[in-house]
Amino acid sequence: MRTNLSFTLDGFQGDGRFNVGIDMGHCKWSMDILDTESGTHRRHVFSEPTFLMDGLKKIRELVETGREVDVIYEAGRNGFTPARGIALQGARPVIVPVNKLEVLKTGKKAKSDRLDARALSERDARAPRFPSVWVPSIDQECQRRILNEELRLKKDIKRNNNRILSILERWPLPPESSHLSAAEWKRKLDHWRSNGAVGSLLPEVEFACIRNLISELEVLEKNLASWRDRRAAELARQRTEAAKKGQAHMVDVLMQYKSIGEETAVGLAWYVGDFDRFSNGKKFSSYLGLTPVPWESGRMRRDQGISKSGRPELRRLMIELAWLWVRHQPESPITKKWRPQLDKRGRSRKTAIVAVARQLAVALFRLAKHGTEIEGATKNRELPVPAGTPGSPLAA
Repeated sequence: MRTNLSFTLDGFQGDGRFNVGIDMGHCKWSMDILDTESGTHRRHVFSEPTFLMDGLKKIRELVETGREVDVIYEAGRNGFTPARGIALQGARPVIVPVNKLEVLKTGKKAKSDRLDARALSERDARAPRFPSVWVPSIDQECQRRILNEELRLKKDIKRNNNRILSILERWPLPPESSHLSAAEWKRKLDHWRSNGAVGSLLPEVEFACIRNLISELEVLEKNLASWRDRRAAELARQRTEAAKKGQAHMVDVLMQYKSIGEETAVGLAWYVGDFDRFSNGKKFSSYLGLTPVPWESGRMRRDQGISKSGRPELRRLMIELAWLWVRHQPESPITKKWRPQLDKRGRSRKTAIVAVARQLAVALFRLAKHGTEIEGATKNRELPVPAGTPGSPLAA
């Protein structure tokens, strides 16, 4: 019996597949091909800049033998492009989340590209509960990119404001604590220059540094505005296509309820991409990282908090939505259930709002996939096309 980590070749049961593990490095790809019938390994190394094309060519050769081919690689900088290329060759791509790979914790662990590729090839990607990453379409990935770019620009704007404030804290100027736009900062600089503060209270060098940061802030704000316009144009295009098909767009389905604004609805719809890939609400809330992680040993049982798996931005959106839901949907059964804990202070309040977010995620999943109305919730408007009715599927 050949054993690697926690998986044995006996798991394949001689089905005659090729299991291909690829360690995708920055400069090279290390590929290990396991013939699951004979248990033999073959190794190939492809160097830049043609490692993608060379690797796909080798996978194509394996597919042309008439046997099934599974290709496993870790999620990382290569994204979903290799997975789409692998699928075009006729093989089955499997992307494994790095944090789900098991690691032996006894003694020192040998590490090399060859061993990593072999470890991947010796894992049965068709085993029950094997962890893998969903591969979005190119359009869905581009929608995520729009949201990610907006998020990056917001963070950079916040960093520039913090840099300006950190400079001002060192000098005896009137204290500033709020973040301002580039235009507002410019007015302040002009005021300080006109009243003689520059040179006396604020050195010329520090003044020049702040001016540079404001110039960068202007560029960031301009770029953020352009990406927001791009998001609006993409959403308008999707709504137009949905209307032509007589469908209700997912964003409009979510926004019909009070407390769910466009930014939250777009974030949920575009980051999730396809609600149909989840079989039930529990799996959807687990995808958001809102489910508790148990710890049991003998008679000891306790929770370790939520798993926090998946995309942090999605989880932030759900927690933010939970607070808005509690405020604007006081008669909702979800709010009423957790109101006693929410009225308290401290840890129990935080635990309760996470529970609200988890139950709200299940309700939103049922709404998005099955068109099930959220019980006891107040609506802002009614959809022109009923969600979930025959002949009017939801448009993602």
